[in-house]
Amino acid sequence: MLFNTVGSLTYQGYLWLTTVLVVILSNGYTGSGVLALAMTIGNMFNPIATYSMRTFQVSDVKGTYSQSSYVGFRLVTTVLGLAFIIPYAIIVGGD
Repeated sequence: MLFNTVGSLTYQGYLWLTTVLVVILSNGYTGSGVLALAMTIGNMFNPIATYSMRTFQVSDVKGTYSQSSYVGFRLVTTVLGLAFIIPYAIIVGGD
């Protein structure tokens, strides 16, 4: 639980830092708008890439599936998420 909490807080901290740096380092509102568009597109397809098997994995006390199966499934869902997000980002993102 501590590892998950530290990881989640670190992730949120880096998201905040990225937003602050984009706003500070960009000229005008263009950088902020591009970041907002990228975050919106990413958030639409994030559930596919991060399809969470943790609940199932934790309850697999008998070890029915190997750890490599869980890692492989995560890789498949990540590639599937990319397969959806790349064409969508090209179509919607414009320049």
